[in-house]
Amino acid sequence: MSQEQPQKVPEPHRPEEDEIDLVDLVAVLFRRRYLILAGTLLVTLAAAAFAWLQPAQYRVETYLQVGRTGEGYLMEPKAVASQIQGLGKIVGQEVFSSEGPSLDLENGWSADAQGGGVVRIRIPETAPSERYLEFLEALNQRVIEDHESQLQGERSRLQATIAAAEQRLREQEERVDRLRKYIDQRLRSENTTPGEAEQLDALRGLIGDLGERLTKQETRLTALKAERSRLQPSRVLVAPRFSDEPVGSSTRLTVALGLVLGLLLSVFLAFLREFWVNNRDRIRHGP
Repeated sequence: MSQEQPQKVPEPHRPEEDEIDLVDLVAVLFRRRYLILAGTLLVTLAAAAFAWLQPAQYRVETYLQVGRTGEGYLMEPKAVASQIQGLGKIVGQEVFSSEGPSLDLENGWSADAQGGGVVRIRIPETAPSERYLEFLEALNQRVIEDHESQLQGERSRLQATIAAAEQRLREQEERVDRLRKYIDQRLRSENTTPGEAEQLDALRGLIGDLGERLTKQETRLTALKAERSRLQPSRVLVAPRFSDEPVGSSTRLTVALGLVLGLLLSVFLAFLREFWVNNRDRIRHGP
């Protein structure tokens, strides 16, 4: 009777063999330190060169003060901003028609109401060029000319109203003056009848009513002149100018990002190199 072969008991799995030894990791970093340093330095220098060679970008902006008519604005600032957006496409085609710097007339600039009747026109990022200043100056000029035409119409309307009010005031004053002279003349007469005395009393009451009307006319005339004096044309609050400092990503930030990226890539290459050295025979010839 054959004897049964003893069954081999499998060895228990040892989790520690699958765990990553921190000492081994540090050892790999130490052995490949020159690769890591060289890779980090190379990428950092490349990032610095990229940042250095990139042309500086500046912000260009101007501020426009919307004119006033009496208690309100000549045109609502938000409406002025919309008006400028519409004019920008026309003016831009004229300014940027020749060779040289260009501008995205749809999304490359903006016009926004800032409060207090101020409208800001801005090109957020661009290379320094007089062409962009010319664009903003032309926009300002077009808007001011359009607003001046509106203001002139408002000024003419007020002037005509003031002239008509002054004419009515003179007529009322002349009428009151004639009535007063007539009353004085009749009072100096010795043959004033009782009926005429009653008529004179009625005329005195009429003079009183006319005096109240004169006061109202004078008040209205003063208000019209004050409204005319408050008319203010639209004007350039801040002329088009470039920002003092470049905008966008700074050189320091680009170099810092290059340093971090270079370090990460170099560490990855170090472990990749270590893996290749330890396993290249198996990779080439198989297990």
